[in-house]
Amino acid sequence: MGRWDELAALARRQHLVVSVEQATQLGIPPRTVNEQHHERGWRRVHAGVYALAAAPDTFPLRASAALLSSGERSLLSGSTAAWCWGLRRRPPGRVEIITPEDRRVRAREFVDVRRSATLSHADVAVIDGLRVTSAPRTLVDVAARVSPAQLADLVVMAFRLGVVDDGKIQAQLNRMGPVRGKRALLRILADLPRDETDSAFERAVRAWLRRRGYQPDVVQVTLIDRGRVIGKVDVPFSRERVGIACDGRWTHLLPSAQRRDRAKDNAAAAMGWVLLHLLQDEFDAGGDAFLADLDRILRQRRQLVSRP
Repeated sequence: MGRWDELAALARRQHLVVSVEQATQLGIPPRTVNEQHHERGWRRVHAGVYALAAAPDTFPLRASAALLSSGERSLLSGSTAAWCWGLRRRPPGRVEIITPEDRRVRAREFVDVRRSATLSHADVAVIDGLRVTSAPRTLVDVAARVSPAQLADLVVMAFRLGVVDDGKIQAQLNRMGPVRGKRALLRILADLPRDETDSAFERAVRAWLRRRGYQPDVVQVTLIDRGRVIGKVDVPFSRERVGIACDGRWTHLLPSAQRRDRAKDNAAAAMGWVLLHLLQDEFDAGGDAFLADLDRILRQRRQLVSRP
């Protein structure tokens, strides 16, 4: 494999972008990269950062390019990190970066940069190859920058996905000391609903999905439309707005239950959700056909939410 092929392979592992610094490490002089990128169809994203030919302008590409242009100690943060963790459905309009206080990084097109004196190794996580602030750090960082209702939505989603708990958030606050938004965050934690009730069938489905490599939410989701409770999603994938209704052998065969399910499915669809029904007998038989449908729909929804 030639050096340019190695560089392209590296770019494919980091959302189709690569830096001149990385090219230099592979033995390609910076001047050569800057001169030949036009010939190869690569486009300049930031100074010293290029996207491969025909690479679509996705938000993960922008985020990866922002990290490459900001240095190894930079992290995606704020609303960008919240999207990476699955706490918000759509990516923000701009990429947010946080760096240690002793490092100066200029803001660039579609990129906002903040410096922090409290950034530590405990704040670093990696999601899909992108360096991001940890989930507790992300919540603390956004606490003073969003409305109480928006913060509550982010916190509830983080608990549903199982990426934080009370202890992790409190430990994060203790490490950072006095921060803006702390009182609002603690108030939301105190009022947070702790409803994690589900059936043995639902618990079995959730464990089955995890064994097969899927990451559903750890608790049910209640759908509420304009103050009206639509119903609960038994096994939700909140980021993609895909849910699984676990239908027992007998209950959901009743005409009244079928009518209720249709009404719930239609109301959920109007809110942007897709509900799939998994029968107990289908689950007991292995559920391969159901998993194929689930995988296809999750892929489709992830493509939608990744668009800028």
